[in-house]
Amino acid sequence: MTSSGVSGWSSKTLSSYLAIVGDFDVTASFADLSVKAPDSDKSSGIQLGLTFMNTTKDTVEVIRRLTGSGVQVVETMRVIHEAGGTQYRSQSRPQSLDSGRFRLSRRGDVIVWMFSARDNGQFDVLRAERISDAHVQLGGIDFEACQ
Repeated sequence: MTSSGVSGWSSKTLSSYLAIVGDFDVTASFADLSVKAPDSDKSSGIQLGLTFMNTTKDTVEVIRRLTGSGVQVVETMRVIHEAGGTQYRSQSRPQSLDSGRFRLSRRGDVIVWMFSARDNGQFDVLRAERISDAHVQLGGIDFEACQ
């Protein structure tokens, strides 16, 4: 999957047209990642995201990106859509590997964001928190390259 753009925002997305019920592990791999420096107020990279069918349509994402200030990170994001607006809760750490695997896992009502470097069989837990045990909505699994 390749995403390119001179300015503004462009993306390519692979979506799965199925819903997920109950506990799950969703894994996506990437290799030979080459990220060009974005405009100073943007970022570019790849992400794995899931959207839930709860009342706030929560979205969780694990992201490998290059920030506008030139820092390469792996990031976890939770997006909560409420009547009063949208909340973004994120955590990031430096990461410059060009290949690896993302995993989003849920057990009960706990979501776990994970990352594995290159072909390493071990996943590092980046973050875990309570979330809805609602279904992942139909078409709610996305693997996206964006710039």
